[in-house]
Amino acid sequence: MATRPAPRLLAVAALLLLAPTLAACSDDDRDAAAPGSTSTTSADPAPPAIEPVWSAVVQDPRQSVVTDDLVVYTTDTAVVTVRLDTGAEVSRWTPPKGRTLCQVSDQVSADGVLGVLVKDRSWRTCAGAVALDVRSGTVRWQQVLESTDPDVGPGERDQYHSVDAIAVTDRTVLVTTFCSEVRRFAIGDGRALRSIVPRDTACRNESAILGDRVAVMDYDLGPDDTVDESGTGWVPAESGVGAIAFYDADSGRRLWMHLVRDHRYAEVHDLVSTDPVVLTTTVQGRAATRLWDATGQPGAYVGRTPPAYLNDDEAAFTVVGRHDDLLVGRYPASPDPSVLYAYDLTTGAEVWAWTPSTADGGGFPAEAVVDGDRLLVTVATGAGTDVLAYAVDDPGTPQVLGRLDAAAAYTGLQVAGGLLVVGATAYRLPDEGETRDYQLPAGPGSDQDEPWAEGEVRPEQAVRACEAAGATAPRLLRLGWGDRPAPVDCTWRRDHQPTYRDLGLAVTVDVGTPGLDRTATEDAQVLADGVRGISDGEPIDPDVVPPPLLPPEATVGEESWGSFGTEDGSSFEGYGARLITRWRNVVVTVEADQSLQIEDRVGALTPYARLHDATYVATVDVLRSLGAHVDLPARGTDGPVRRVAEVCGALAPVVAVLQPDLATLAGGAGDEQRTCAWSGDSLDSVTVVANAVRGGYDGSDATDRAPVVAAMLGSGRRAGADVTGFPGDVVAVRRYVDDDYLVWSVSTVVDNLAVWVEYADYEGTADRASMEAGLRRLVRTTVRAAT
Repeated sequence: MATRPAPRLLAVAALLLLAPTLAACSDDDRDAAAPGSTSTTSADPAPPAIEPVWSAVVQDPRQSVVTDDLVVYTTDTAVVTVRLDTGAEVSRWTPPKGRTLCQVSDQVSADGVLGVLVKDRSWRTCAGAVALDVRSGTVRWQQVLESTDPDVGPGERDQYHSVDAIAVTDRTVLVTTFCSEVRRFAIGDGRALRSIVPRDTACRNESAILGDRVAVMDYDLGPDDTVDESGTGWVPAESGVGAIAFYDADSGRRLWMHLVRDHRYAEVHDLVSTDPVVLTTTVQGRAATRLWDATGQPGAYVGRTPPAYLNDDEAAFTVVGRHDDLLVGRYPASPDPSVLYAYDLTTGAEVWAWTPSTADGGGFPAEAVVDGDRLLVTVATGAGTDVLAYAVDDPGTPQVLGRLDAAAAYTGLQVAGGLLVVGATAYRLPDEGETRDYQLPAGPGSDQDEPWAEGEVRPEQAVRACEAAGATAPRLLRLGWGDRPAPVDCTWRRDHQPTYRDLGLAVTVDVGTPGLDRTATEDAQVLADGVRGISDGEPIDPDVVPPPLLPPEATVGEESWGSFGTEDGSSFEGYGARLITRWRNVVVTVEADQSLQIEDRVGALTPYARLHDATYVATVDVLRSLGAHVDLPARGTDGPVRRVAEVCGALAPVVAVLQPDLATLAGGAGDEQRTCAWSGDSLDSVTVVANAVRGGYDGSDATDRAPVVAAMLGSGRRAGADVTGFPGDVVAVRRYVDDDYLVWSVSTVVDNLAVWVEYADYEGTADRASMEAGLRRLVRTTVRAAT
């Protein structure tokens, strides 16, 4: 991930589009709004008007940085500096003709230097670094950041060279370039200083900057690195040693280092705080935000677990502000980014979670900023923008400070010098306001022909309902989640453990709301159809079959649809289960999936039936958290086959006769399921999966589930009369026949043992009859050895 300087606490509060609303719940005793929620369409008397102190002459500012006495605005064409107290222009700088502004640093140095990146028409990236004195509007120094690759000669072009971000401290300008190389320059004269992270041709280093601290995923690469001909630079050596390192930006001195295991799947994402250090990293393929001590040891978790995959330009946690040891922020990648959270930086514990009021139908979450011991929140209304002040340590009844003009509704907030800076306008807020329950003016979405019905649930009542899925299902899947908090996006994952194997559980909860022509429950039905891939009764994609409706005895809510599947292609790469449930006006979707690279199949795969069980249990836990009365049925009975014996050794001599040139790639370990695989340079292969299916958490017996598992593994057509001589009941067959290759697979069931065998001959040396005979022998050997 490219380095992204993290914003200061007073940096612009990012404007967040309101995500599709999460589901909420309500039984008769749960109809009241969640604590802290003040959403209503009633209207109190309008707050008093707050007149602007000044408005700067700046057209469409896209970024602003506030210092003790200045506000620095960046537009598409200029950097404009004004006085904080009066808004009078101090300086205005535009890049030379032919160059455009890319980005600026998130802070200004103590003596007024702003870091600027510019791009020339002839450059591929924003390779011009400028140290701009914002008090005078003059350039202290500028230079073109050429590639530091020692193998690139003078005048040669480095196809991998890029310039990604710029940051400043009081003494240093830092620039991140190709693969998070962190280069340092003296802020006074631009003199090059020793890089914190030298150029990494393996492209594995990651870094994050906040203030005068730099966190780095650093590697001591081994001697066995090899050129990657596909164009990414280099392939890192397996012998390399990885560490999370923490640096002082001004001196370049390393403050501490923490070695990590399995460094191939480790990254540094975001530096949230420097005192104490709060760092978001991925270690052993698992993302987390944690406190770190002065010696580089990770401590308590802070907040929720970040998404497994973070975007380059988006932090897992966006800081709104800080008061003493209380850190306040929100999660852009969460299902509802309007929710604010506060964490104790001494323990990492959540102090409160709270949803500010937002105008009905406004489409934007309330913006917020910390001002001393109060939390300022703006609420966009049709008449303007209302400003509320809450106690930051425990938001309760607000003080209504006043109303800004309408133009302030869609811009960020900053507080400095006793002023609230909103875009290009500054306001002086009263020290106190009227303490009362704030009631929103009626918005465009308040006139609904269809009201809420009794028992229907409200969005604000279950903002975090999906987190309830973490109670049992991750443990059932053996995801090894441990004591980590629930993930921001309600996606529990275990990636690259073992290598190239990914396992995950994803949960989404949607809520139907009453509209002009339908009830909330009817709206939920439309949502459920959309998840299934249906619109107006027809599939959205004609080539995709919506998942089947489950029989009444298997239904969790009022309606349930379930599906399973394997990866496309003739070779076994993974499988997944999906359960879609509508309960009242709530739609819960749970997906469990597993994938692996074909050349690294392993024996201890998670059986499909357990994935299905996880979707069922997760759905039950979510519905219970919403107030539904759902009881798990007695677990279905197991079959006569309780575990799969070692089968790969018994199959090896059979494969040696059928395809003497194939090498064993994986196989062995397992209890409910074993997987064996052989493959050769010509893509000829034999793959075997034997699964002792167990009784289900939904009450289904193992013997009833086994044909479903076998059909899923086979992922082919139903067997015909031409398929004979296999043990048990053949439930699925696939044939791929061409002039150059033959691929056969068969799925069969004996009691509760599901067996899938695939035999591929890409050389075309085996005739159809002999391949079918070999397939029979493989299946029979598997069944005999497994039981």
